Amino acid sequence: MDASVKLREATPDNAPAIARVQVKTWRTACRGLYPDAFLTSLSVEEKSTHWRKTIERSGQDFAEVGYGWTDLRVVAKCAAP
Repeated sequence: MDASVKLREATPDNAPAIARVQVKTWRTACRGLYPDAFLTSLSVEEKSTHWRKTIERSGQDFAEVGYGWTDLRVVAKCAAP
């Protein structure tokens, strides 16, 4: 098993995996900082739609979006203005 994280530019097909990482990260890292009801309401489907649109706009005077993966599993997301 290769534990190194590789980075590459995201494609619209990566949006669901990026959304899962975002929602899981927020629910874990922000517990106690935001109301539980807010964290529970975070939707992978809504975030996936957001990331798909964002990725499709990449390179059009907008953020470049990438993701990190290890063993074909998305483990991080990044976006730069």
